[in-house]
Amino acid sequence: MASTQANLAYAAITAMLDNDGYRYSSNYDGLRIELGFETDDLDVKITFIIDEDRELVRVFSFLPFKFPEDKRIEAAVAVCAANHGMVNGSFDYDISDGDLLFSAVNSYKDACFSMDIARYMLGITLSTVDKYNDRFYALAKGFISISDFINKENS
Repeated sequence: MASTQANLAYAAITAMLDNDGYRYSSNYDGLRIELGFETDDLDVKITFIIDEDRELVRVFSFLPFKFPEDKRIEAAVAVCAANHGMVNGSFDYDISDGDLLFSAVNSYKDACFSMDIARYMLGITLSTVDKYNDRFYALAKGFISISDFINKENS
């Protein structure tokens, strides 16, 4: 049985999604909510998880590709470049298998987790992933170099 605060956070997220007209799937017992978006390049899948043990709302989006072994060092450098100026959220990269995801967290401990906070978390996740997914994809496929990636980041 989830705590009252965890239930309230879950309810705030689903209320925001319902209010804003999003289609999503949810697992109340697992405190997990998933939704997807079509963009002008790669589709974005977003997952909210209420981490009851740590009293956090986590939102993340796995990018729909992996970096091949010969591009993994370049990917690590690109992730550092992308993360450098971010205020909220970050890209998390597993150099051992080439997986890349964006994640953000917000605590609900001793605070009210609201629809506005949920909307903000969804917004930063979607906008950040949409901004970077095609750049990371181009780097993974060899369409651009790490220098191109960094130059784009600094422009």
